[in-house]
Amino acid sequence: MVAASELSLQELVIHLQSFLIEKKANWMEKNFNLIYQTSFENDSFLELQKFCTDLMSKEPEKIFKSVDFVSISEKSLVTLIQNDNLPISDVQVWDYVLKWGLAQNPELSSDPSNYSKNDFTSLKKTLQQCIPFIRFHNLTSKEFSNKVLPYRKVLPKELYLDLIKYFLDPDSKPSDKSEFKETREIESDPQITEETKEIKPSPPSGINTANGRLTTTLKNK
Repeated sequence: MVAASELSLQELVIHLQSFLIEKKANWMEKNFNLIYQTSFENDSFLELQKFCTDLMSKEPEKIFKSVDFVSISEKSLVTLIQNDNLPISDVQVWDYVLKWGLAQNPELSSDPSNYSKNDFTSLKKTLQQCIPFIRFHNLTSKEFSNKVLPYRKVLPKELYLDLIKYFLDPDSKPSDKSEFKETREIESDPQITEETKEIKPSPPSGINTANGRLTTTLKNK
């Protein structure tokens, strides 16, 4: 198709786009980033561009499940997680964002307890444009403890303090720099649940989630 475009065979380009959309849509969904990058590198591939933008707005969960999800651009990821109608939970959004961030830093291990200060700094820089659009306040105490606390050093200080205060006292109000967002109506996604079962870091000492609530434990010296 690229060759047809370079040879100005516009009718063939149109035909090939229609063939891909009608017959190979499933393949294109699984290889979203390849199709996205190819389509927007050429002004002739308007139908493919529309296919990509429609998928991002109407069926974004398919992009998260694509084989090349971790290769999408930061801009595309931010667009995806800004979607108010994502059919996955907020903790799954965090899981996918974290998966993407780690893929951009292949030198980092999957266990944050082994991270150095520089490791956290690198990951924080990678995720800084995504963090504001993750609805951490919608997580359960257990989800926050197991999934977010181990990576707390990538969060802005104000947000982290607000989250700790919120999970200790749900009636508390966020600061001006940290806003609550509405909960999405979702169903559980077994795929991402299975993908993230392997990593179950323990929460920092002094914090636990007994009975589904985040609590602190003060030890006498």
